[in-house]
Amino acid sequence: MISIGVIKIIELCMGAIIAGQFGYSIAILILGRVQIEYFEWGIFENTTNIFLKSINFVLYSIAGLGPFLYYKSQRDSWILSKLLYILYLIIAGIIAIILFNVISQTLYLFS
Repeated sequence: MISIGVIKIIELCMGAIIAGQFGYSIAILILGRVQIEYFEWGIFENTTNIFLKSINFVLYSIAGLGPFLYYKSQRDSWILSKLLYILYLIIAGIIAIILFNVISQTLYLFS
């Protein structure tokens, strides 16, 4: 049995991760390549050290959705890539809300 307090903490953690992902994605939408370069400065390439791999994992878990969607939408012209990026964000937001509710209801089912 999971207590209600633990479920609330899990919900808050999921909400914080989702908010961080979408907040950084909106910053990428507004600032574009400048924000992507700032993200790339924090990533270590070809890491063999567990410490550097953990830093990459934390950075990708906090803000990895925005750069991933940005790179996916950069194949086309500028205006089309911005529209695709907005569409990707809307779809990802809907999926995030659905997953949040499914996980939350599943946790309440086991409480």
